[in-house]
Amino acid sequence: VAAGRRWLEQASALPFANRDYADPRCCLYFHSAGKGRGKTHLAAAIALAARQNGKTISIVDETGFLENYWAAGFEQRAHLTSGPADRAWLTVFDDMGSREKTPEGLRDLWYDLVGPRWLKRGWTIVTSNHTLDELASRGTIDDRVYSRLYQMTGGKIITFDGADVRLAGAQQ
Repeated sequence: VAAGRRWLEQASALPFANRDYADPRCCLYFHSAGKGRGKTHLAAAIALAARQNGKTISIVDETGFLENYWAAGFEQRAHLTSGPADRAWLTVFDDMGSREKTPEGLRDLWYDLVGPRWLKRGWTIVTSNHTLDELASRGTIDDRVYSRLYQMTGGKIITFDGADVRLAGAQQ
């Protein structure tokens, strides 16, 4: 939590986006092999703190966003992607790779969302139960998204280990 707060403080002191591609601070990648380790909890806490500081945020849950995107008309789709891709100061991509089967359209949609974040070096947090290599091998993301996320994170992954805190809390 303290590290997340420091990241937000550093990011908040900088302009809309990080102007240095070599500085991986523009993107955090939270990973755990299992569920309930606190990835989304920390990402949401950082996003809510950013909102309290007057920043525009967007949280994209893979499954929910896809359902809305595919149900929308063609004109509405551009509006749905512009918020998290272009307009948000901080975008959280939550549970990337949660779908078992990845249609080609999802890979293209991830490119439409991640590509603009990469171009402007926008503040971004990704949570996933899969590493970037696993997302690529599963077909969730293509090589364009892989290389952009890799550069944005500097290839660094923040791993959440331990037991499922939701289950541990329910057993007490």
